[in-house]
Amino acid sequence: MPADLRPVAVFMGCLLAGGCAAPCEKVRQRESALRHPQAAQRTGPQMVVSVPLTTLNHLLSRPVAKLRPVALPIPDVGLPQLPGLSLGLGNMRIHVQQIAVVPAPDGLLGIDIALGLSSGRKQVTSLHLQTQVRPQIDPQGGKIRVAVGAGDIAKLKPTLAPSERTRLANFLWSQVPSSLHRLVSRSRVEQAANTMIDNLLGRSFEGVRRNLLGNIHRYLEFSFDLPHVPVSSVRLRSGKSGEVAALMLDVQSPLAAAAVTAPGARLTGQSPHQVQVQMSGSMVAALANRAMDEGQIPARYTRSGAPSPHGEFTAGLTWVPGPKPLKLHAFKTDRDCVHIQFAATPKLSISGADVVVAVDDAKIERSTGSAKVRAALWFSGIGRQTFSFSESLAAGFSLDLPGAPVKAQVVAADVRGDDVIFGLNLR
Repeated sequence: MPADLRPVAVFMGCLLAGGCAAPCEKVRQRESALRHPQAAQRTGPQMVVSVPLTTLNHLLSRPVAKLRPVALPIPDVGLPQLPGLSLGLGNMRIHVQQIAVVPAPDGLLGIDIALGLSSGRKQVTSLHLQTQVRPQIDPQGGKIRVAVGAGDIAKLKPTLAPSERTRLANFLWSQVPSSLHRLVSRSRVEQAANTMIDNLLGRSFEGVRRNLLGNIHRYLEFSFDLPHVPVSSVRLRSGKSGEVAALMLDVQSPLAAAAVTAPGARLTGQSPHQVQVQMSGSMVAALANRAMDEGQIPARYTRSGAPSPHGEFTAGLTWVPGPKPLKLHAFKTDRDCVHIQFAATPKLSISGADVVVAVDDAKIERSTGSAKVRAALWFSGIGRQTFSFSESLAAGFSLDLPGAPVKAQVVAADVRGDDVIFGLNLR
C-alpha cells in the first residue's frame, strides 16, 4: 500500500471498528461518568452513627435530676395489742432517678424510666416504667429528630421487682423502734409495704404521673445533627456495636455510593463511651466530589497536585474494593487532554485537631495523554483535603438534648477494609 494512503486506511479501520474517539473525547466521557455516576446497588446504609447507650443515657438523665420529687405517705402500721392505735412511719419521696434507652427490636426505641423511692437522703427502692415505642424520625436537612409523644408516656405502667419489694419491707422494719418490736410483727410491716406498693402501682400512680411525669416526654426528645450530609432515610436500631451496647442510626443518602461493609463496626483500643461515625469509602469519595462541585473544597489543581483556582486539572475520587481502593482522578480537558488515575491505600490518624493522611503505596494506575506528575504529591494534596473534609463532617455531629446541644470532637480515625471510621468524644 502506498505510504500516503496508510493514514486513510487506519482512519477507515477505526470507523469500521466502531470509531476512534479523540483523546479529549475519551477524557471528557470519563470525567462525565465520574461526575454523574449511576446509582449504586445498596444492601445497607452508607453511614452508621453509633452512640453507646451509657453515653446517651448519662446525657438524657442529667436534666431530670432537677425535677421536683413528689411526697408519698407510708400507710400506718396497726398495733394489734393496742386496739385503736397505729404506728406512723412518715412519708417517703418519689423522684425520677434515670431515663435510659435500652435495646429493642429494629425500628423501635426501648425506654426505661427508673423512679426512686427515698427517705431523707437514703435511696430505699426503685420501680421502673418500661416500653417500646416507634419514635418520630424526621431526617430533614441533615437533622435526625427522635421524639416520644406524651401519649406514649401515658401508656406506661410501673413495675417493681420482687427483690425491690423486699428492700422496701426491710427499710420499713428498720424504722420501727426496737422497743416496739414486741408489739409489731414483721408480717404487719410487710403488709404495710405491700399496701403502699399496690397503691403506688395502682390508683395512686395517676397522681405521680400527673405531678412528676406530666412533661417527662420532653426529656425524651433529642436530635442528631449531620451537617452537609444529604439524608434520604434513617433506620433506628439498638444492639451491639462491636462489644458496646449502642443506639445506631443507619443513614441512607441519595448519593450514588455503596453501603458500609460491616455496619456498626468500631475502632479498637478506644473508649467504650466514644461515639463513632462509620462511612463507606465510596460515601467518603461521593461526599468529597459533591464538596468540590459546591466549592467547599478545591476543585482545580496544578500539575503538581496543589490546589489552585487557576489549575489546569480538575479532580475526582472513587473507591473500588480491592488493593489500593482509593482512586484519585485528574482530568485536563483542553488542548493536550489528560486523564490520570492514581491509586493508593490511605492510612488515617489524628494529631491534635488535624487528620493525618499517609499513603505508602501511591502509584499511577492508568493514564491517557501525557503529563509528568507524581502520585505521592497528588495524594498529599487532594487526599488530605478529602479526609480533612470527611473529618469536619464527623466533627460537625452534634446531639441536641433538652437544655443544650452537645458538640463532638474527633479524637480517632482509621480505615477498616472498605469503611472509614471516626471516633468522637462528646463535650
